[in-house]
Amino acid sequence: SSIAINGDVADSYGLTSDVVPNSVELDRFHPGDKGEARRELGLEPDVPVVAFFGFLYPSKGFREFIDAASSLVESGTDAQFLMVGGAVRGRAFFSSPVGRLVRLLDLARDYEQEAHRLVSDHGLTDRFRFVPFTRDTPQLYRAADVVVAPSRGPELGRPVIEGAASGVPVVATGSATGGQVVVDQETGLLVRTVEPEAIAAAVSSLLHDPTLRAEMGAAARTYAETHFDAHLNAKLIESIYRRLGAAPATGRTRVLYVHHRPQLGGAPSSLAQLIRSLGEEFEPHVYCPPGAAELLFASAGATVHAGPTSIFAHSWDRPYRGFLWLLVVRELINLRGQQRALKQLLRSQKFALVHVNDSPLIPAARLAHKHGLRVVWHLRSALAGEGEDRRSRAISALIDRYGDVAIAIDSDVAARFHLRIPIRIVHNSTNFPSREQDGQAARERLGLPVGPVTVGFVGFIRRQKGWPELVETARLLLADGVPVHFVIVGGGIRSPQWYRSPKGRLLTSIGIVSDEESAISQLVHRYGLADHFTFLPFVNDMSEVYPALDVVTFPNQGVGLGRPVLEAAAHGRPVVASGSSDGAGILLPGVTGLLLREGTPAEITEAIARLAGDPRLREHMGLAARDHARASFDPEHNARLVEAVYHELLGSTAEKVEHALPNSSSGTTRD
Repeated sequence: SSIAINGDVADSYGLTSDVVPNSVELDRFHPGDKGEARRELGLEPDVPVVAFFGFLYPSKGFREFIDAASSLVESGTDAQFLMVGGAVRGRAFFSSPVGRLVRLLDLARDYEQEAHRLVSDHGLTDRFRFVPFTRDTPQLYRAADVVVAPSRGPELGRPVIEGAASGVPVVATGSATGGQVVVDQETGLLVRTVEPEAIAAAVSSLLHDPTLRAEMGAAARTYAETHFDAHLNAKLIESIYRRLGAAPATGRTRVLYVHHRPQLGGAPSSLAQLIRSLGEEFEPHVYCPPGAAELLFASAGATVHAGPTSIFAHSWDRPYRGFLWLLVVRELINLRGQQRALKQLLRSQKFALVHVNDSPLIPAARLAHKHGLRVVWHLRSALAGEGEDRRSRAISALIDRYGDVAIAIDSDVAARFHLRIPIRIVHNSTNFPSREQDGQAARERLGLPVGPVTVGFVGFIRRQKGWPELVETARLLLADGVPVHFVIVGGGIRSPQWYRSPKGRLLTSIGIVSDEESAISQLVHRYGLADHFTFLPFVNDMSEVYPALDVVTFPNQGVGLGRPVLEAAAHGRPVVASGSSDGAGILLPGVTGLLLREGTPAEITEAIARLAGDPRLREHMGLAARDHARASFDPEHNARLVEAVYHELLGSTAEKVEHALPNSSSGTTRD
């Protein structure tokens, strides 16, 4: 086996390698006040900084960086430049007899002297600061607005990773794809050539657009937290060791979980929660595409097998129609790679059963069935058309054919699948706060106003989740004088800068995707509500956010009550939600929150106004929500329910199954 530090390195060897990026000390490298960092370094606090980090060596592109700086200045761009590092051999060496001889024989060159001369020749001495290698590198990154990594070869070096951890966008060369280190147009800009003019143009586009720069910097930090964290990457490498059999045989029952998307979200979070809570008798393995979810599963203790995935979706919020049918072509292209990788995996490992993590994974379930394995089908999203249209019925028929038992996250989802195989209902699980936090202190930490009632919306910003209705609700409430402040926690599935790329503009123009993160911001400003909204990015630890909220909203315009409803309950916060006729066992109407029939702005407005004006009702519902969460969303309890399904399929004693699956709302069967 082999481990590559990025996708480009893996491709250069022509091997099927695991990609585990280099790690960085996230606590040391973090965003900070740029003006303060510049003042401490003796730089102009209000002039943007463009920085180069690393050895002064031709392959690292130091000459191109200096030439690009000259182009920027000539074009009228106001900037100052940092070169942090030095030559492999310094001036002291070249002043020695050996150094003079080596230089005479042209065996080595004094690149540090050459860099100073180039800067002088361009007339940039007053704009350049040369800083030797230092332990205070994080402060230098914090002072920078843009980091430039102009590699002349196929390399994305450590400055790319450290820049991302510091919340600084990177302009890099040396990769056509980003190699799972840079996401082009999201965390930085990939330049296809090392020509100074091209580098200067990319840097200029960032320097002249502070909003884009800030968006990319925030996205880069978020990406670093999920890809360059030392703990997560260590867990991923441990997973590779386990996969190769470096750990002694345990005699545990091997379960293969198949997951379909690389991004973080509710489905991977719930699966990771299950994996963490499994008993010692089970040995979890996960097959999934490489990305943030892969690292999440490894950190949960699973052995991860990364490879291509193919899914054919028909959920209520994203059925194939119009130009979306083009996505089927993409899935057909990925299908061959997935089947080849999965077939090899199933042959090489002795899995007792396969657990597919949502309904679209039909090809994976078919392959597992063909290998004679038991298949558990986790139903996490409702089918389109109430499950009654032709495609929905075809999907249900295939689940019946290739599955042995289904687990639905609630009764609403279960009702949309017309299956003959048994359906068990096991709610998703969530973490519970380790201690009670003061709401006022939490609001102050997040920079929220202390007086108004805070209303939260958590998750991906998608129209189906009801953000347009929520913004309209804010307008109505504030017009009525209700003291509320809205907190939007999350972002779009892709960042706003991605939608400004050529690919993003093309897909937006034909209606396949839309930039909803920018759309909600624009609507808030159009209504003049900017002072009453706070937008926060996704955070790893939501226990820092929920205590700052008085009410959590989930105004779903389709079917289902999502993960924020569970998380709010665990933190003792009442919910205003739509998407279910009876709460599906997730929300107890009138007890743990207010359930809306249709999720219209008028309904949402009335519900929030009621809670905003009644602190005692909020407190009462919050306490009831916490009690309900402990009974229904506890990770250990729900893991035992899933294990009972495994025992049943594997022929364990009926007594064990019956004990774990009581005849209550937490576990039901439909035959």
